Amino acid sequence: MAGLASLVACGCISVPASSAEQTPAPAAGDKPAQIERGSQAFIANGCGWCHANGGRKEGRCPQLMDDAHDDDFLINRIAIGSPGRMPSFGQSLPIEDIQAIIMYIRNLKP
Repeated sequence: MAGLASLVACGCISVPASSAEQTPAPAAGDKPAQIERGSQAFIANGCGWCHANGGRKEGRCPQLMDDAHDDDFLINRIAIGSPGRMPSFGQSLPIEDIQAIIMYIRNLKP
């Protein structure tokens, strides 16, 4: 998670006050709630438009289920994006949502 610290420190990820106040993060030990939060953030931000079947199949973009990249890579990709391939969500998603999306991705089943 060293990459996460550097993103937060450099200001690449912002936490909109209104989002943070409206949707409190589930307790860290509440894995089902974290996965549900990630699922909702995945849907609400249109991730399924490119990552088919909730990330389970390749669509316009790669399949996310069983992704071999580490969490730092995924945090960076979600927050910063990839020019011409994936938009940046670091300014619109609180870090808690990005972490929940990663937990959702890590728990995808066929």
